Amino acid sequence: MSAEILIIDDNADIRLILNELIKDAGYKTRLAANFNQALTEIDKKLPDVAIIDVKLDKGDNDGIQLLDHVKKKNIDIPVIMISGHANIEMAVNSLKSGAFEFIQKPFDKERLLNFVNRAVENFNLKNENKNLNNKLFHSFELIGRSSNILSIKDQIEKLSNSESRIFLNGPTGTGKELIARKIYKNSKRNTGPFVIINGALLDAKKYELELFGEEKIDGSIIYGALEKASGGVLLIDEVTEIPLETQSKILRIVIDQKFKRINSNHDIKVDVRIICSSSKDMSGEMDLFDVSTLQEPYRVEGKKTLGYEIAEQMNWELPDVIIYPTGGGTGLIGMWKAFQEMKGLGWISGPLPRMVAAQSDGCAPVVKAFQGMEKSIEFWDKSNTIALGLNVPGPLGGNWMLHVLSECNGIAVSAKESDLLEVKVNDRGSGSITEYHANGKRAGRWELRDNDCDGPWRRWNNKGELIEQGWYRKGVREGKYQLNHSNGKNRLEGVYRNDLRDGLWRLSHDNGKLKQENHYQEGDLIRWEVWQTEDKSAKFGLWE
Repeated sequence: MSAEILIIDDNADIRLILNELIKDAGYKTRLAANFNQALTEIDKKLPDVAIIDVKLDKGDNDGIQLLDHVKKKNIDIPVIMISGHANIEMAVNSLKSGAFEFIQKPFDKERLLNFVNRAVENFNLKNENKNLNNKLFHSFELIGRSSNILSIKDQIEKLSNSESRIFLNGPTGTGKELIARKIYKNSKRNTGPFVIINGALLDAKKYELELFGEEKIDGSIIYGALEKASGGVLLIDEVTEIPLETQSKILRIVIDQKFKRINSNHDIKVDVRIICSSSKDMSGEMDLFDVSTLQEPYRVEGKKTLGYEIAEQMNWELPDVIIYPTGGGTGLIGMWKAFQEMKGLGWISGPLPRMVAAQSDGCAPVVKAFQGMEKSIEFWDKSNTIALGLNVPGPLGGNWMLHVLSECNGIAVSAKESDLLEVKVNDRGSGSITEYHANGKRAGRWELRDNDCDGPWRRWNNKGELIEQGWYRKGVREGKYQLNHSNGKNRLEGVYRNDLRDGLWRLSHDNGKLKQENHYQEGDLIRWEVWQTEDKSAKFGLWE
């Protein structure tokens, strides 16, 4: 795959020259015309090499700020600084800030292209070195065929296929990091980053800075480990050395997948799996309580509210059948308990609903036991389903679920994985994904290229009628977009450029007559017109 070069310059002619020169050399390009566009492009996807003008629209040093921004995200990315107002001080400041090269306008094309080629080679060498280090580490395998080793390998395989929280406890040198890396390597996150921070080595005053990052008064940003690990795995080693207050914040992040940088009031959303480890003997530090499904004392009582809500919303007349996607089973058990209690209190009367436990055929231990008329649930080996909430291979409440199904004359059924989602993706992350409605008709389809949405995408209603369509390019919306009324008539149409509405957008009535025209420029609404009559004979309003 050819390298991607991000060109940032407020001069349109320079951008055009650079774009043509670099494309002719066989590289991919992205363009940004000002400071804000550049920030958007950098945050959207880091380039392999960046070419940045020192002076943009924000001030004399905004190019240096962008350089810092790139380096804080990935210090290995080469940045070539260019300027038409160059001096020695500017060049020195650029190089001190981590610039790969500094070149003055007007520049020699061959010299600039030579810099770009060297920068790409430099970046590729650093990536190759990282990959070799990873391969070297991954070459270490868990050795042995004892029951304990086989049990650990089995647990690694199961944990790799889930997004569950993990805490690794054991003396120094027992292989906690190795296990964490194995889980990462075998998981769907293995194309993302693997980031490690060690709680024992951090300065006591820098725990939150290292984790959350910081927004400085001058607008610059220090990125923390959580953002660096987004899309992958963050291993927090010796987590017990981190203050309890910070540990509670980490727990909140595990649940919400969002946090605030230091000195910021804005939530930052991340997609990160957190694994914690410690060499400290925890047996004498705390009393550990099993909070897995049906082992804690209150979950079933909490799930009873589902039953009360159903009864209340249906005016205290229960339905004949309730179909419930079943994993651990607390919902099913809790609702049945609620119905029995409400009947005992005289709040409801008549027969209770038949309960249906629905599972994926990739993990269906309840269905297998029910259909085989077994008295207990057997562990579902090598469970795998895209319905992650249902991936419970050995539900502790399995026997209770069988009892409920027997008592209410219910059933247990499974759905094929192919009925849930059809994925045709090759080992390069390219292919197609298709979603389906419950009736088997297509619900959505989009194309993938290099693990990014790239190409046309469409959505249909459960009648098979097209309701929405558009295009993606390298993970962002690009090109024509259309949304239809339920009768198939065009409702909304326009064009996306770089994930932003741009140009003329039209909104129409369900009879196809024009209702409103909006004019956008790089996502900003600059003009709109509303028509009072459907034949566009009278204008209701105009705003510019």
